[in-house]
Amino acid sequence: MKIDQIEAGSYVVYRKSDRSHYVLNFLGRQNGEYVFEQRDGRSLEGSELAATVFTDAEGRWRRQVMADGRERVFDPHNCFRELTYCEYTVSGSSGSTFTEARQYFLQDGGYSFEVFRSREGRDAVPFMRGSATIDENGLMNVMTYAWGESGSYQTVTKVDEVYP
Repeated sequence: MKIDQIEAGSYVVYRKSDRSHYVLNFLGRQNGEYVFEQRDGRSLEGSELAATVFTDAEGRWRRQVMADGRERVFDPHNCFRELTYCEYTVSGSSGSTFTEARQYFLQDGGYSFEVFRSREGRDAVPFMRGSATIDENGLMNVMTYAWGESGSYQTVTKVDEVYP
């Protein structure tokens, strides 16, 4: 399923390894971008807004606005689902800018990935790595990932979905 085929009001609930939950709620299309809310909680009712994410029709992030107003812009996008080596620039509302690169590798039912980050001409270093499986709608079922060199993996699992 492409993002442009999802109806406003559709949402998916995910559970993280720490047993907390978040909801990804599709609000609709705005100024050529697809707008999602990420809400902390098990359901839309009573959940707290964590961030608003603006994507292209392929689900690649263009902007992320945190609930406190901080913003990150991904130029041209965050390379999500680009099944090749792909670089992009991340600019924050604080004035920080850095380059990230993603490399995806297809595997049965999904993909594995690595993300590298560099700042001010320094060599890129591994920033995140993991794998994910995809459901029949093209949405994430399960993602396991680790940040940096910690080696401590986290898992995010889809537990519910609603399509009006």
